[in-house]
Amino acid sequence: MAYRINYLDGDTVNDTQKVVTSTWTNNTNDLVVSTNNTSSTQASFTAATSSGAHYIEVYNTGITSASAAVQFSVAYGHKAGSGSLDFTNDTGAKGNSPSRNIYNQYRQLVFGDETKNFSFPSTGTDAFTPDDIYVININRSRYKNNLKTSTLNLTLCTTNSLETGDDANKLILTDDSVTSTGSAEITNVGRQFNLVSGSNGVRLGDSNVQVVGSGSYGLYYPDAGFIILNPAALKHRLTGSDFPISPGIGANTADNNPQKLLNAISGGGSFIVDSEEKNQL
Repeated sequence: MAYRINYLDGDTVNDTQKVVTSTWTNNTNDLVVSTNNTSSTQASFTAATSSGAHYIEVYNTGITSASAAVQFSVAYGHKAGSGSLDFTNDTGAKGNSPSRNIYNQYRQLVFGDETKNFSFPSTGTDAFTPDDIYVININRSRYKNNLKTSTLNLTLCTTNSLETGDDANKLILTDDSVTSTGSAEITNVGRQFNLVSGSNGVRLGDSNVQVVGSGSYGLYYPDAGFIILNPAALKHRLTGSDFPISPGIGANTADNNPQKLLNAISGGGSFIVDSEEKNQL
């Protein structure tokens, strides 16, 4: 016979616990990404209509392995469509390209409005509004209910730090959820945090929040599983020549910009972030 506890008016009982695991396959804590962990078929920039012209899927290992699974994708968006091939060369089609699609997709997700642009806080001035963005989108099956705040530690490097030990062109990014507790903005896709230089949700000093004149490093959306990066800030901070991160912005040109972000992630050699899942008792 089942018995029910008799609750009083106003009582609330929390019977939900959260299970936290690494986001990556096999509960791997730190994903070390190689530029070889992609599909040469999918990551093709030769045609404007190909999926690779829009994003590159990144696997946990080489795709010939039986354990290969997509972990995240990288993309580049430009509000005028620069940096990728136009879908057609017809009159009036200028700028209708994969990069424009990507920019419109993410501002529609965040703002619910294709007229608003991504802006990043800038020291001493109004928010900086670049023409373009980089995107890291965690595979939906990987992040469960949401990514856990304060666990993001993403290393970008424009030299191969694993081989050279170079720290001069290395940047470790995290969200500012610990340093700025309760400061998250609420968007159409849930919470939005700033990306800052630091680790485990803690900003490293006061001078690592943003680049003067170029705004902050980006924005973090843990409830939707993606990160928006500010190319203008990154290219000022990361000057290494091995993996230039500055995007090409040629008109009707396949500048392969998603690959530049992937190269910097590979050069950094470390991507850590946990996911949360509600466990109903």
